[in-house]
Amino acid sequence: MTVLQTVPATTAPDTDAVLAALGSAERPRPQGPLAVDRYRTRT
Repeated sequence: MTVLQTVPATTAPDTDAVLAALGSAERPRPQGPLAVDRYRTRT
């Protein structure tokens, strides 16, 4: 989490997108595992 502290404020929308992705991953959806897989490959 220390990395988020060094990230400029301009990347705040990206952080929100990540939180939204994690939140949606917790919900049972057909594309849930695929979304998580894509998120892991991006990082």
